[in-house]
Amino acid sequence: MRKLVVCFMLVVACGVSSANAQSFPNRPVQIIVPSSPAGITDIAARVLAERLSRLWARQVVVENRPGGGGSIAVGTITRATPDGYTLLMSTNAELALNPVINPNTKYDFRKDFVPLAMVTNNPMLVVANSATPYKSLADVIADAKSKPGHLAWASPGVGTWNHMTGEWLFSALGLKLTHVPYRGGGPAGTAIAGGEVSLGVVAISSALPHVQSGRMRVLALTTEKRSKFDPSWPTIAETAVPGFNSTQWVGLYAPAGIDAALRDKITADVVASLAEPETRARFETAGVEVIGADGAAALKQLEKDSTIATEVSRTANIRVE
Repeated sequence: MRKLVVCFMLVVACGVSSANAQSFPNRPVQIIVPSSPAGITDIAARVLAERLSRLWARQVVVENRPGGGGSIAVGTITRATPDGYTLLMSTNAELALNPVINPNTKYDFRKDFVPLAMVTNNPMLVVANSATPYKSLADVIADAKSKPGHLAWASPGVGTWNHMTGEWLFSALGLKLTHVPYRGGGPAGTAIAGGEVSLGVVAISSALPHVQSGRMRVLALTTEKRSKFDPSWPTIAETAVPGFNSTQWVGLYAPAGIDAALRDKITADVVASLAEPETRARFETAGVEVIGADGAAALKQLEKDSTIATEVSRTANIRVE
């Protein structure tokens, strides 16, 4: 009799779980972004939010909460109810890098989050203000070596994947440059284009408007293979550090404890939305590559990125206190 009761309760629970997933969402959904507007994460969140709003016939709202190396936004998700109505759009930096370089980080991507999907891949560029004499990465290397410490470079912030990539590159080249963090890819791109900082490591999406306006010059691509967006951009691996390959990607996450059926529904809807030609075209116009993989793929990549972050942070001495 007891076994029958237990079985009955499991059947009821599964039925309720399925019903909740089918009725989701019945109110607005919020996507938290740990960076400022106009950066790669914000772009990914807004394009996806617009598509999901149409699919779900419910408003999907994007809320930017920059600062603290992403800890402010990420912390919000760890405290949120795991009902699918509060989600996190984050790069691999917030989840795989920050816990490695900041001993005060109080979250663990393995325990506190459920990956729903890998959304976009975002190759980065080493760029220079067009008014500078730098026409190539070789020019930067020569100048930096002649006057160690006088050059500054911008990134979207301390603890971003751009930050790690820049430190990794300059350490590999034996250069000493001053890091200037900004609050997101948009502000960093604007600072470089405006001449506030001569150099920077930013995503294609953050650099593109300024490259097209002529105020910013592309020196190198951070990925090992050239970009389909512009095959003329040389890679760091080709011009300075053989084998160099660094990319940041954006994923969608839910708080730990989300119901499996609901998780699967959101993942399926996100992946289907990303597969649509219109959605892919919008991302590609901004220089962003669509991934559209599920949560299992995201978790696997986070594990790899955590290993990379650990090795690079030790070599380049990246720490955040």
